[in-house]
Amino acid sequence: MHILILPSEEYIPKDKPLAGIFQHHQAKIIQQNNNQVGVISFSFKHSFYSLFKALLGKKNKFTINLNFSTVLHLFFKKIVNPISSSFSNQIIEGINVMRCDGYWGFKKSNLPLSKYEMWIKYGDFAFNHYIKKYGKPDVIHAHNMIYAGLLAVYLNKKHNIPIVVTEHSSQYAMGKIPNQLVLKLNNAFESNFPLFAVSPKLIELLENKFKVLANKVQWLPNVLDPFIENYPYKEKLKSSKFRFLNIGNLIPLKGQKELINAFAKAFKNKLDTVELVIAGSGELKKQLQEQIETLNLANHVKLVGLLSREEVVNQIDKTDAFVLPSHYETFGVVLIEALSRGVPVISTTCGGPECVIYKENGILVPPKNEDELAVALSDVFQKRENFDSAMLRQECLFNYGSASFYEKLRSIYQKKRSCNN
Repeated sequence: MHILILPSEEYIPKDKPLAGIFQHHQAKIIQQNNNQVGVISFSFKHSFYSLFKALLGKKNKFTINLNFSTVLHLFFKKIVNPISSSFSNQIIEGINVMRCDGYWGFKKSNLPLSKYEMWIKYGDFAFNHYIKKYGKPDVIHAHNMIYAGLLAVYLNKKHNIPIVVTEHSSQYAMGKIPNQLVLKLNNAFESNFPLFAVSPKLIELLENKFKVLANKVQWLPNVLDPFIENYPYKEKLKSSKFRFLNIGNLIPLKGQKELINAFAKAFKNKLDTVELVIAGSGELKKQLQEQIETLNLANHVKLVGLLSREEVVNQIDKTDAFVLPSHYETFGVVLIEALSRGVPVISTTCGGPECVIYKENGILVPPKNEDELAVALSDVFQKRENFDSAMLRQECLFNYGSASFYEKLRSIYQKKRSCNN
C-alpha cells in the first residue's frame, strides 16, 4: 500500500526535531512492513509584510536568523512565483517528505478561518505536486483535524481517496478550539471516514464537543518509539539510591513544581536514600532550580536538560520509578517508554494515562495534588519488590509495540480501502 501522512504540525523540522516525532515513528513502522510512505509537511511562515519588514531590519521569529541577501532572495521568489517556490523535498530515514512553505501574500490575518483557507489552497497544490513525484496514495492518514484532518476531508471529496484521521491534540481539553472553526469541524465530522483518538478520555471530550461524533470515534493508542523498543534490554540492578525520573517540557502544564514539593514531603527524613532526576527544558528552568535550592534539595534533585533518544533510554534504565505529574496529557508516551524498560510508573489522572496504568504497573493520583503524589512516591519506594520488571516490559510491548500497532493500522487501511473501492 501507499500511505500519505498529513501532520498538522511540521514534520521533523531542523529547528524543532521533536515536532512530528510520533507521526515519524508510525511512518517508519508502516514503511518497514513493505509499504510506500510519504509525508506532506506544511508551514506558513512568511507574508509580504513580514519579509518587507525584515528587509528594513524589523525581523520576526521566522526571519531573525536570515541575513539580508537571503531575505531579499526569498522576498522576490515569493512575489514572482509563490506556489512553485513553496515546495522542497527531503528524505528522513527513508521517508519521502515534501515540504510546503505557504506564503500569506498580502493577507494581514492569521485568524483560524484564514489559516484554514491557506491549508486548502496550498494543500491542493501540494497534493497534485506529490502525486506527480511519488504517485497517487491508496490512503491518506491525517493527524489532528485542525488543520490536516480538514484538508484530508477536502482531498477525499475532490479525489475520492480514502482517509483516516487520528486525533491527539490537547486543544479540546484546554478549550482552545476556535469558534470560527466549529462549523467547519462539524461539517467535516459528518463525512464518512474512520476517526481515532489516542485515549478514551479524548474520545469523551470529542463526543461532548461535537454531538455528531456520538459512537463514531474509536481508540487507537500511540505506538512506542521503535528506537526504544529495539534498544538492548538488561534486567535492572539495585542501586544504593532509589531513583525517580521525570521527562517533559519545563512548563506549568507538566507539573514539575508539584513533583518537587511532593518529593520533599515524601522523603524529608530519608533524603539520603532517594534522588529525583528531571529531564527537559523550558520557561520554568530557573524557577524550578530556585525551588530546589530553597527546599535544600540541591544534592537530591537534578535538572539534567534535554536528552537525546539514547540518553532517554539510559536515564530510564537507571531509574526505579517514572513520574508524570502533568495537569493534562492526551496519552503520555513517556509512560510506555518507561514501562517498556521494566520501570513502574506514577501518574496523575490527567486524561491519557488512565488507559495505560493499572495497579500492577503503577499508581494514579489526582492532578495538582501534592499530598497524594507524595504518598504515591513513598508507596512505590516501599513496595518496589511488588513490580515485576520483565512482566511490565512484556505487557507494554504486547499493547504498544510496533508489531501490535502495525496490525491495527494494516486492518484499518485495508478495510477503508476496500470500502472505498
